[in-house]
Amino acid sequence: MNQQNKPNYSLLKLIRLVAVSDGVLVFGISYYLMTGFEGFDLVPGIISLALAGAVYGGTFYFGGLIFAPSLKDYIVSDDTKISGSNVEMVTTLRPSGDPELDRWIKSFTFARNLFGMAIIPILILVWVVYT
Repeated sequence: MNQQNKPNYSLLKLIRLVAVSDGVLVFGISYYLMTGFEGFDLVPGIISLALAGAVYGGTFYFGGLIFAPSLKDYIVSDDTKISGSNVEMVTTLRPSGDPELDRWIKSFTFARNLFGMAIIPILILVWVVYT
């Protein structure tokens, strides 16, 4: 891989920091709005976690698409495998030959999958509430 296609690792670290901060902030705010921090409640905790996951995944994935678009070139395919009641999303990656870049590619792919897995239940919840 030539030097000009390598993403800026410092910028990726900043994007991840912003994504984690956004996720934590969304978790805290949404949990507070649902419970007022008056003890632990499972359902608001799960909803807040889904919101935080969607925000983290979306921030890191779309930040990576904007500032390090070469990361998506290492994703070869996405396959959905259904076996019984299990649904698995299998992502095939092309190795870059650089261990640090491979870690960022895996983080990028994780954020993308997390965003997809978190946004669907949220959309279903919104649909159920408003229909």
